Amino acid sequence: MSKVDRCVAAVRCTSYRSDELDNGLERLWEYLGADELVWPGATVLLKVNCLGPYAEEKGVTTHPAVVRALCRMVSERGARVQVGDSAGGATGQAFTHRALEISGIARVAREAGAEVVNFDARPAVPVENPRPGGPNPLYIAAAAREADVIINVAKLKTHLLTGLTAAVKNSFGCLPGAYKQILHREYPRVDEFSQVVLDISDVVGPRLHVVEAVVAMEGNGPSGGTLVECGLLLGARSALDADLAAALAAGWDPFEVSTNRAGRDRGLLQAGAKPLVVGDGLRTTCGRPLRRPLTAGWLARVPLPLLRLGVRLYEPALDIDAGLCNACGLCAQACPAQAMTVATAARIDNARCIRCYCCVELCSRQAARIVRRWRPRLGQHSSVCERQADRGSPGCR
Repeated sequence: MSKVDRCVAAVRCTSYRSDELDNGLERLWEYLGADELVWPGATVLLKVNCLGPYAEEKGVTTHPAVVRALCRMVSERGARVQVGDSAGGATGQAFTHRALEISGIARVAREAGAEVVNFDARPAVPVENPRPGGPNPLYIAAAAREADVIINVAKLKTHLLTGLTAAVKNSFGCLPGAYKQILHREYPRVDEFSQVVLDISDVVGPRLHVVEAVVAMEGNGPSGGTLVECGLLLGARSALDADLAAALAAGWDPFEVSTNRAGRDRGLLQAGAKPLVVGDGLRTTCGRPLRRPLTAGWLARVPLPLLRLGVRLYEPALDIDAGLCNACGLCAQACPAQAMTVATAARIDNARCIRCYCCVELCSRQAARIVRRWRPRLGQHSSVCERQADRGSPGCR
């Protein structure tokens, strides 16, 4: 493996102005030797983060200006460009189409001469998972199997389940909507689920990863957090190296991120590992750690004996703000555990809830929310957090 295969390029970029963004992305490209990955006539798929129908100013999706710049760069090298994703939840083709349009991603892709690819528009392709014990086969979007090169264009955000979402987690969108729901249901523990996400990243196999952190999200991401200016573009050929650098840029211990722990458990990342960073360094313009979500971060920082007691007394729970809920039913449609019902407003059965937080991710009105609550009885075992603690799960360390 060459030095460039393991390095992470970090470039200062403080706005989405075309001149600054073009310069920053060209520098990333050069640092990573990406010209050898793209050739004339190749089909290059830009796999964006298009979680749902959020306008660009919400900061939930890959910024359209980044998509436009990358479309230009790839097409100038003679390749055919595609831009695609499958939106979150078990929502299907129409929802993904709406997400791509409202986010502005589809518009800038078409303006740049790229093909917009809805991953939910065609049947997925079964692909063998080489990891023993993992889900097999994995069902991957046809476009992701047919492209000559995939460039993974992620957005740096906190994540209620995995801690952070960046390069590795972004590959989860290469699954069609209903299959994402199935995997959430079959692998409800965060450590098991993160191993599956890493399986998907490995099988999809992007050749290049770009993590957009000009403006990142902190708090209860990936859709309900607060935007924060970080002024940074990250790039790498390795998804785990990109995420190692992203966690350090966020001011976190890298293993607070569950997909990084999955990489460590496979021997792909070592405790105390530091990425080989070229460029401008990992310091963000905000100059402080990103605020953690109320869920994944606290599990990672509490010693296991205290956690076993603490989750019996005080835990993150899901709640619906009936004043914000418009009873659209999207949360119930996306819920892997069928813990949601909808009448005049949505309701959550917390005893059935597996804490995947899909409802929170997909609720554009932020009616589904995380709250902290005291447990009424120590004997209850209603939460995944508690079951993880009882088993000594790596997800709770």
